[in-house]
Amino acid sequence: MSARKGVTILLLLFVGVSLAYFIGGEAMQRREASREETNTGAGETRLPSTESEGALDASGTVVVYYFHGNRRCNTCRTIESYTEEAVQSGFPEELGSGQVEWRAVNVDRPENRHFVNDFQLSTRTVVFVDTRNGNQEKWIKLEKVWDLVHNRVEFFDYIQGNLVDFLEEPHG
Repeated sequence: MSARKGVTILLLLFVGVSLAYFIGGEAMQRREASREETNTGAGETRLPSTESEGALDASGTVVVYYFHGNRRCNTCRTIESYTEEAVQSGFPEELGSGQVEWRAVNVDRPENRHFVNDFQLSTRTVVFVDTRNGNQEKWIKLEKVWDLVHNRVEFFDYIQGNLVDFLEEPHG
């Protein structure tokens, strides 16, 4: 009977700790989502609000997008961080000249939901978009970021190699 009572106490303790962990995690995600809604946060760019809402506004620019939502796991944050770092470290001149832009976009915001259809997004991912005179000329979705996120070197090679190729392809 003593052993049975001990096992019951351990199970109840386990359930209690599990519930506390789950509730704490949910509360933290809500706080982060709320903070993101009121503040664009580090590395996130809110798209300009214009009459042509959502139009890709750069002329002769390749925009490197990372699309995310309100709820963001550690892997999602790593993909964003690695992508931004790969672009900044591999293309400083292109960023400085405006040939390349970096944007992290929350597709859960009403003004950004169109991107889900525009780029056929089924998950959080990286997309390169070539624009000319405000018109989208071509784009590519880099879905292998999820497969490579646990290998920083391969991830950087994937982002930088694809961006080099994308920049060298003929326009239109």
